Amino acid sequence: MLMCGCAWLKYRRLNTRAGLVISHYDTLGLEKDCTHSDIKHSFIKLSKELHPDTNPLSPELHQRLLAVNEAYSVLSRPHQRRAYDQSLSVGERTNEGMRQYGDIRTNAPRHNVVRPHGTYADPSIYANRDRTHDRDYEQRPYYGVRAIKRKLPNSYIAAGAFVFMAVGAVFHFFLAK
Repeated sequence: MLMCGCAWLKYRRLNTRAGLVISHYDTLGLEKDCTHSDIKHSFIKLSKELHPDTNPLSPELHQRLLAVNEAYSVLSRPHQRRAYDQSLSVGERTNEGMRQYGDIRTNAPRHNVVRPHGTYADPSIYANRDRTHDRDYEQRPYYGVRAIKRKLPNSYIAAGAFVFMAVGAVFHFFLAK
């Protein structure tokens, strides 16, 4: 059960030449609602056509035969086919509204993604913030407390949190008693 749950990585193949995801149904030339016998007949037909003995000088036949074998090994087993179909439906839902900007695939608006010089610009990331208002905050206290003028080391903050937790634990102990 664990192996079929983790095996979703092999469910989709990436066609590197076209940059497209090809499903196992496409590899076998079938529809998603095909029967087990359709899968078997398509596999037998394609394996006869693509067998390297038919044309030993073509390395592409070997790669296509491997893809057909992989597709058949997933689609011929009912539990793996169910998991594969679920992974396809999840992939279809997550790809709705997605756009491609160079090598970035996102559903964010274009002005948040592409700057004039072509780099990724997500304003929710601190490094990509609008820095025009930084001067407004220079005179304000770092933590919002006027007594603390500068940033404290993290060890001071951790020690303060620990002391606060210990005092709270002692208080709860005596309160429950």
